[in-house]
Amino acid sequence: MLFDSCWSYSTAELGISLAEMIRTKKVHAICCTGANLEEDVFNLIAHNSYKRIPNYRDLSPTDDFALYQNSLNRVTDTCIPEDEAIRKLEKAILDEWISADRSGARFFPHEFLFALLRDGRLKDSLRGRC
Repeated sequence: MLFDSCWSYSTAELGISLAEMIRTKKVHAICCTGANLEEDVFNLIAHNSYKRIPNYRDLSPTDDFALYQNSLNRVTDTCIPEDEAIRKLEKAILDEWISADRSGARFFPHEFLFALLRDGRLKDSLRGRC
């Protein structure tokens, strides 16, 4: 079976379900762009601070705006906490970009994220997750 989806694997935490399906040989290949890699890093950093919105389809524009004003970035039924996820990554990734620019080095976007994960700068934020 080939599993393909147009919605976010990471926010929906499909990896949890897919892992078991792969182990039991129900899924043999996954087609995925990796476009949500940064969201996976946000999840590593701030998973316990994510907010679930069980009835997200019932949200009014006012409800959505209230989430935004509380620095919660909604992705379907999940809100990514801006201060605990995005802002923690922001400074580190900016340092990487500036360093690469100054040295004339060029990298793919995922290489910047992998460098941050490998060099330990996010270690305090990843406590208990890796």
